Amino acid sequence: MLQKNNTTNTLLTIIIVVLIILLGGAGYFYFAKERINPDANYHAVFLDNGQVYFGKLKSQDEKQISLTDVYYLQAKDIASDSATQGNLALIKLGSELHNPKDQVYINYQHVLYTQNLEGDSKIIQAIQGYKKK
Repeated sequence: MLQKNNTTNTLLTIIIVVLIILLGGAGYFYFAKERINPDANYHAVFLDNGQVYFGKLKSQDEKQISLTDVYYLQAKDIASDSATQGNLALIKLGSELHNPKDQVYINYQHVLYTQNLEGDSKIIQAIQGYKKK
């Protein structure tokens, strides 16, 4: 009788551990999905050096953010292939002389904050104008 009780307790313990692992995994993927924008809307990422990147949030974790379809602002007098407004030009990442890949990985230590961009923002309008070229 004692051995059957131990077997039942062991089986119950295994079931509880498996359930905890499954629930923990499901929670992780649920919250990870919430952190990564599934609609790939544009975000503004403000850095501690004053640089701002605009792009589609591909992924993020505790260490870094990854953006694709990336744009940034530059003073108009040094910008060439760009969408311009006022003294600033919106530059598409990849149009530079060294032809970088259109993706950036940003270390979270340098991120001040991020913002979702609304569809009617001037940045989105400039991106759409740039894409029509």
